[in-house]
Amino acid sequence: MARKQQNTQVKPKRQRPQKWTQPQVRPVLCTMEAYIVPKRVMLDGKLVWAWVVTEFLGDTFMNGDVFNPPETAPSLSLLLQEAGEC
Repeated sequence: MARKQQNTQVKPKRQRPQKWTQPQVRPVLCTMEAYIVPKRVMLDGKLVWAWVVTEFLGDTFMNGDVFNPPETAPSLSLLLQEAGEC
């Protein structure tokens, strides 16, 4: 009996979507001055292309108040803290 040829292509591992644990409503920031780059990201369990902020230049606002966040952080809670002055 002939053996079936096995598919040698390696399938990428499926990534679990990150669960948004706090708060239930995702924070939305508004800014007029930021550098952004296109990046493929996992959103709601699907890989999509999105704009990702790499640097904020001017004031940013959350809930109508000035809020100047860091561009990156090791955790969500640190990302939601206002950046300190350098």
